[in-house]
Amino acid sequence: MSRRDLVEVRSLSDGEAANIYLDLTLPVGHSRPYTVTNTAQSIDGRTALAGSSRGIGSALDRRLLRRVRAAAEAVLIGANTLRAEEIPFQFAPDVLASRLRRGLPRELLVVIITAGATPLPVQRRLFARPSPDIVPLILTSQQAAPGLVEQAAGRSRVLPVGENGVDLPEALRLLHREHGVRRLVVEGGPRLNAELLTEGLVDEVFLTLAPWLLGGTSPGLVAGELPESTQRPLDLLSALGYQGELFLRYRVRHRAPG
Repeated sequence: MSRRDLVEVRSLSDGEAANIYLDLTLPVGHSRPYTVTNTAQSIDGRTALAGSSRGIGSALDRRLLRRVRAAAEAVLIGANTLRAEEIPFQFAPDVLASRLRRGLPRELLVVIITAGATPLPVQRRLFARPSPDIVPLILTSQQAAPGLVEQAAGRSRVLPVGENGVDLPEALRLLHREHGVRRLVVEGGPRLNAELLTEGLVDEVFLTLAPWLLGGTSPGLVAGELPESTQRPLDLLSALGYQGELFLRYRVRHRAPG
């Protein structure tokens, strides 16, 4: 291994940590959104504590999650992630100002993926008290769409993409083609991450390693084992450290066409 293959962990001062990802710019996707996952996990790979991800990372990690989110037109989450906890999608004034400086729209499209007819938590603030800056969209299957339209009751648009399950490649093409999504941030859960990686739809991975050993059997970044044909190496783009946490950014090496 040559020195140019090494990326050193850079330990940050308080001032440097305050500015991580503040003006993050992601590449633009052309036939589908440029797609990144953003996850915090413990050193032993757990992404949830008592069913919630909020206890894993620090306050700084949660701030960085919102900054990565602000670098995209849309955020994508699985229905189980939405059911597990209330997720605040509003931007702090400084993050919103940075977003607007980069030419991104004020509105954030929040896309929920659900293949089944299991009720969605429509009591969540995302649906019950919508913000003009937050636009919810439900992508589902043809089979589940009628029940979800009834649940959403006009508070969210429901789009079927696939017959019995969600066709993820087509879903991302639809977001790009009909909603102008050039950059997409995926915030889990592990099953959705696995499905996207299996389809070759992830371009980067943002990963926070929190200094905890939690044990347990909850899934990590990815649920289950990826098919061997879809397992891809990653290139480390940056590694930043602050008060025991590591903030890692990787690029996925896609298989060359043909």
